[in-house]
Amino acid sequence: MFKRLFALALVFGAAATAPPAETLDPAQFAAIRCAPRDLIVERLESRYEEHAKGAGLQTDTRLIELWSSKGGATWTILLTTPDGRTCILAAGEHWTDYPLPPALGAPS
Repeated sequence: MFKRLFALALVFGAAATAPPAETLDPAQFAAIRCAPRDLIVERLESRYEEHAKGAGLQTDTRLIELWSSKGGATWTILLTTPDGRTCILAAGEHWTDYPLPPALGAPS
């Protein structure tokens, strides 16, 4: 379990430092970097056809989510706080799901 959490922390840590996707207009990205959750979710669903794929708690008060469009054409990582404020940590293209190695995967 610890190895899995460590691996996920590395993935999300690296993703948080990634630059925004080139498909997003830089001015548009800056304008919606943080906003009320319902506004960001509506935009991800309507404009990019993204849906939540997974989530985890970063701390007791911070939720991290991965959103991706069908086929992984676009993806977004969000951070949400208890007051409903959501920030885009990273966004990009060509998300690929693949099975975790046995050491990181679910118990058999």
